[in-house]
Amino acid sequence: MAQYLTEEERFRRLLQTDDIDSGESPLEAIDFAKILYILRKNWYWLIVFPLLSVSLAYLYLRYTKPIFQSTANLKMEFKDESAGLDLRIGLNQENPIDNIAGELEVIRSPLIYEEVLKNIDLSVEYYAEGRILDNEMHGFSPIEVQAVVLNENLYNQKFYIESEDGHSYNIEVKNDKKTLAEYKGKFGEWLKNKDVELLITQKMPLSTYSENIYFVLNSKGKSMNYLANNLEAFILNPQAKIIAISFKDHNATKARDVLKSISEVYRVKSVEIKNRANRQKKEYLDAQIEKTEKELNAYEAEMERFIIQNKTNNIEGKISELVNKIQQLTEERYKINAKLQTIIELEIFVNQRFVDSKNIPLMPDVDGAILQQISELNRLRQIRQNQELSETSATYSYQVLDIKINNLQKNITESIDRYKKKILKELTEITQKLAEIEANFLGLPSKITEFNKLKKKYETVQSYYNNLIQQKIQIGLAEAGTVPNFEIISPASTPSIPISPKKTLIYGIAGGIGILLSLLLVVGKYLLKDTIGSQQELEKSVSMPVVGAIPKYRKYKMEHSKLIVHQNPKSAISESFRNIRTNLDFMFPRSEKETGQKVVSITSTISGEGKTFVTINLGGIIAMSGLRVVIIDLDMRKPKVHLGLNGSNEKGISTILIGRHSLEECLRTTEIENLSYISAGPVPPNPSELILRNEFKELIKTLKELYDVVLIDTPPVGLVTDAMLIMSQVDVRFFVLRANYSRRGFAKNIQKITSLHQIRSVGLILNAVEEQGKYGYGYGYGYYEEKNTPKTTSWFNKLKMQLLSWKK
Repeated sequence: MAQYLTEEERFRRLLQTDDIDSGESPLEAIDFAKILYILRKNWYWLIVFPLLSVSLAYLYLRYTKPIFQSTANLKMEFKDESAGLDLRIGLNQENPIDNIAGELEVIRSPLIYEEVLKNIDLSVEYYAEGRILDNEMHGFSPIEVQAVVLNENLYNQKFYIESEDGHSYNIEVKNDKKTLAEYKGKFGEWLKNKDVELLITQKMPLSTYSENIYFVLNSKGKSMNYLANNLEAFILNPQAKIIAISFKDHNATKARDVLKSISEVYRVKSVEIKNRANRQKKEYLDAQIEKTEKELNAYEAEMERFIIQNKTNNIEGKISELVNKIQQLTEERYKINAKLQTIIELEIFVNQRFVDSKNIPLMPDVDGAILQQISELNRLRQIRQNQELSETSATYSYQVLDIKINNLQKNITESIDRYKKKILKELTEITQKLAEIEANFLGLPSKITEFNKLKKKYETVQSYYNNLIQQKIQIGLAEAGTVPNFEIISPASTPSIPISPKKTLIYGIAGGIGILLSLLLVVGKYLLKDTIGSQQELEKSVSMPVVGAIPKYRKYKMEHSKLIVHQNPKSAISESFRNIRTNLDFMFPRSEKETGQKVVSITSTISGEGKTFVTINLGGIIAMSGLRVVIIDLDMRKPKVHLGLNGSNEKGISTILIGRHSLEECLRTTEIENLSYISAGPVPPNPSELILRNEFKELIKTLKELYDVVLIDTPPVGLVTDAMLIMSQVDVRFFVLRANYSRRGFAKNIQKITSLHQIRSVGLILNAVEEQGKYGYGYGYGYYEEKNTPKTTSWFNKLKMQLLSWKK
């Protein structure tokens, strides 16, 4: 069913709509006046936030141990001082490791950590207990402790030590201020019990220290983790092969000492790792030499036995010559067989590589022409691989290269075949010669033949033995010539400035955060501030005339609106009302100017904007100019005019309109001559219906005949519609807005209302403007609830009020 709304209900819903533009977006244009106002109102926060952040930074630095970092730079350079010796010929010796990443892993390996713990004692740490932070006494501890821990629960606990006479000591073991054990002993003597064995040497008297001295026995696991967590190694310059290693600790001297130990251990271990392969070769050679010596001794004993049995060691020249020839031919046949085996392997490689197109290896003992052809073929195949990346088989250059490769492959196959036939021919000839010599040798005595064979084996074993000895000598020289694979170009030094925390950076960040918070506060208040702060803002918000701005009054606190313009006529607030009075004269219609009869309604959008204050003081300033003025309090729901004029409210408009009292009975005078007023009277149940009566129109008509100016204090238009009913019967309408209280949307609503109802002669008055001077009023407004504000305005109270407002 359709719902029909009355004029009053429709108007009320119009005021409550949220789709009315609340003003210009703060992002559309920067309002510097608003920014200055926010800065002036919140200047103390611009100081509090930076001071607070810097104070927090100070506390952080005060309660945080500094971390020092000692750094050393190593230039990786593998050297072998035996490189200039010719003794390395034929030795299969590996080149020094040139893998920097692998060196980093060596530096960070537990192998290095184990050796470091042997070089520098990290099992005991000495501390001087402070009120806030404990100071490690590395290098200048008054005591030295040697310990054997039998109870693992005592690891990583604090051993507090005290000495009264300088000869004996008392130890109290604590964990989080809980005593775990207590011991007594003498300096320089072992203290042994079921938990620990201690030998404590006193370097300096403990009585000279005001702090509590304690030491901590670290487990090996903790020491290893300490090294692993604080050591860093990284590639500083890959091209120059420079590695940077660093170590961090709360004690600068300790960081330097540990890093020096790591560098020294790495130097030693680097040489050991490089010589590991040579050591393995030496062990193999030693085993082979021992085995060969036994075999050589056996042949020597057998030859000696042969000579003793035959009672001679002289071999005839012919037999010796034959033996030498057989030996020479045998060696030649061995070499030719080796060549044949090589060429057969090369032929297999060639046939295989023709299929898979891979490079053919260059084998020794092969004819130089064949090796040159193979090298050329490998080069052409490499060109073919590069050519396949950018060309196809259909290109001319691809086909030409294909022909060259096929021809060269054919030539290589033919050359290998000719070379193999040549070797087979040489092998056949040597075999025939050996057969002839052996046939001649068959007639020799079998014993002499046996002796020659035995001698040949002996010489072969002796040659192999000599070769093993030579290789062992070469490996020893290579091992002796190996040096560390790095040079320390920047040794570890004692750091003087901690890397963390960085005071300048932290203070800078803290100050920046404080300034940022201050700026965010200003920006937030700028974006969230939707109230009108000055007359300029009001004029920008609406296209309606602003007849004046009234400064804020701070002389004393008022519980409610008061008439004050007569107290100091030359004050800024009085001048502002005179300016409104002047502008008011230009707003009346010509007909009203001729008759001198003027009716003005003064209202606001919500309570607390100061309409009553403006009404009574505007009436007072007009009356002070010699005109007769009457003020009517039509805010019958919450009347306050009588309070501002120090009167009563037993009778008034409400009783006049119902006929209980006459106009003369309700008119009251004020302190200012020519200024009268009529209070609202008792609160009626139906104020709107009283205003719609003809009696109200007759009352206004009568007052216009008796007075020059009639001022009507109407209810706020945002709460009730009484004001709209009154506006239809007046000549000029004033809307009061309060600076930094009324929202911009209120002014937009006023403009929309007046445009919708075609209301003319409308003016805006901005109340409680702070920018216009130190004068104004400072009491709290409230249509249905009075609010008190503190009388003092010290910076402490401002800060307290701001914190309370944020808390709410």
